[in-house]
Amino acid sequence: MGHVQIFALLLMLLVVLTSGQNDIRKPPNIIEPNSPKILYYSLSSYVRIECKADGIPQPTYLWKKNGNTISADTFVQYDSTSGYLTIPDFTKREEGNYMCVASTAFDNQVGRVIASSLSPPIKLLQTRVEKFADANPTTTGVSEYGYAKLLCSNKGEVVGSDINTNWYESENSKDVNMDGGRLFVDSFGDLHFSYALSKDNTASFKYLCGISSTSDKLIRLGNLNSLIVTPVPNPTAIRPQLQYSNTGVKGLRFSKVKLECVFSGYDTSPPHIPETLWFDDAGKEIVATEKYTFSDDRRILYVNIVQESDERTFFVKAETRLE
Repeated sequence: MGHVQIFALLLMLLVVLTSGQNDIRKPPNIIEPNSPKILYYSLSSYVRIECKADGIPQPTYLWKKNGNTISADTFVQYDSTSGYLTIPDFTKREEGNYMCVASTAFDNQVGRVIASSLSPPIKLLQTRVEKFADANPTTTGVSEYGYAKLLCSNKGEVVGSDINTNWYESENSKDVNMDGGRLFVDSFGDLHFSYALSKDNTASFKYLCGISSTSDKLIRLGNLNSLIVTPVPNPTAIRPQLQYSNTGVKGLRFSKVKLECVFSGYDTSPPHIPETLWFDDAGKEIVATEKYTFSDDRRILYVNIVQESDERTFFVKAETRLE
């Protein structure tokens, strides 16, 4: 009789434990993607994006494009069990903002309960470099040691993360030499001469702006630009003057942001170009750290792993030794 009572007690304990496990509920929490992203793909690429969440019961998934739930078609598909979004043949047609929704559902005394979690947005774009519009050649005149700028104008649409802008000498089919930082190409593709020299004169060639995409293995060449430099004997130092900056830059959290500046000016002592210094909004000079890095010529300040606390005004100044 004693044995039977012990067995019944064990059975009752097991039933209670099992019932307690079935009542465990955990709302979905999306693990991936965990931050906003912008992703670029070449034309006709196969795209596969993961959405992963934990939760009890096991979450199911759906995807939204530009706020609208995607109905599976031949262009965009997703797996409601694995969470993967796939686009077999990516084109401009599939560009947009995509968000994953992970959901768990269970029944209780009041009815069916659904808990959902929405992922950060993922923006998908097709890499492309379209042709320059036809335009007449341009001519720019400048005195030697003065500042000059050639515009990379009449560009077609340019989209991508691996876009490069270079300038070329038309007759020599070679890259324009940046001459130790005397020349600089900004984010818009424009070519700056901190000071021009007679050798920049285009008597035997023309300048061409070229835009390329590494992933698409494509380069587009712009229109012809002439630079006429009037020689100046016995140059003297020229005070620096800010000619360009890309103020008002915006960036996603955790991204890398690039701040640029170009000063004109001439120093009679090497390296002749103005020395550039960067400062924060408290007036403290910025030095290279994990947060801040510089291009070799210090015209570019990179702010790494951007956070809200990085929203501020940065200052830049340049110096030459005036005689």
